[in-house]
Amino acid sequence: MKDNNNKEKIVKTIREALMEKKTIEQPPVADEANTMADVDLTVAFAKQYTRRGGTMYYCSNEEEIASQLQQIQSKTGDAVWGCCSENLTTFITHLGLKNACTANGDTDYQVGAMLCDGLIASDGGIVLTSKQGLGESFRSLAKTTIVVAFTSQVVADNDAAMVRLKEMYKVFPTEIAVLEPRKASERETDLHLVLVDDE
Repeated sequence: MKDNNNKEKIVKTIREALMEKKTIEQPPVADEANTMADVDLTVAFAKQYTRRGGTMYYCSNEEEIASQLQQIQSKTGDAVWGCCSENLTTFITHLGLKNACTANGDTDYQVGAMLCDGLIASDGGIVLTSKQGLGESFRSLAKTTIVVAFTSQVVADNDAAMVRLKEMYKVFPTEIAVLEPRKASERETDLHLVLVDDE
């Protein structure tokens, strides 16, 4: 776990970014990306993701994760959550949400919950792959899409994300996509990122 000062810094950064106008849609220029080595990658990711219009919840324990997911559930009503894997279904059910099931390709879900394979600090992107049980499904995201991610997944840039995938998998994913808040909104997807501090 990070020390309390660093957690406060991340939360403060997210709050400040949310108060800014959400009109910044372009990724940072190359000079900004090159400074990634000098900053806390989680803070950099949080700032870019929220500046580009993403909704994020920063959590440090199961109680906070459950609280944030329950807030999302209160907005989606009784809709069944289609989860990308059985493990995620089990975890969400363990947290007290009773309307989660493991998704199948034949059903359209109003709410989809998924894991990811990386978060890109330089532009606020979320790396999705077929290794998370998504297959082709990330091409047609649910109207409300929830991504559960971890601070240990944050990398500096796209190149670092590809290196991470090569290190994680013996067989490289057949499908890879980088989801950005702006593109999600263009698809009329309400994107929620639950970022869990696991360091």
